[in-house]
Amino acid sequence: MGNTTSEDGDVVGAHHLSIYNDYWVVRLDTQGNLLWQKCLGGTSLDNGYCIRQTLDGGYIVAGATSSNDGDVTNIHGGTGAQDYWIVKLAPDISTGIHENKTAGLKIYPNPANDVITVSTPEAATYFITDITGREIVNGTLYTGTNTISIAKMAGGLYILRTEGSSSKTYKIIKE
Repeated sequence: MGNTTSEDGDVVGAHHLSIYNDYWVVRLDTQGNLLWQKCLGGTSLDNGYCIRQTLDGGYIVAGATSSNDGDVTNIHGGTGAQDYWIVKLAPDISTGIHENKTAGLKIYPNPANDVITVSTPEAATYFITDITGREIVNGTLYTGTNTISIAKMAGGLYILRTEGSSSKTYKIIKE
């Protein structure tokens, strides 16, 4: 999550005039490839500061805006002033987020506290290791939505590796 004044390349749906920012929300895969992107804002200054994934797989984006058009409505500040602006992005297509369907497996929330949800188009075996490579937990992912308890794991960075028709690795952050 960040801000952009760009109107080309990977940026699609910009609302701003050339000198002002839009929020720019992006999701990348583990190789750094763009899965989806979303510009949020209006024709004035919009600065995104924070993003968190929600339990339903969507996102909450927080920042400030001086726009009162585009995606922004009912601003309370006067001319040149900024209001706080919080946006909830749903995990489905109604948000206008375009996700690469070939990406396959989805993990949310991430960072997580007690449970992660893993949505996968195919069955696979999974292994969660700490950053030293020590296996913490393993099991089977079934086609569809699965939950994995991480409640007993200490806070930190972990790797979830899947083995099925293809092997992939994903970063997980335990809060």
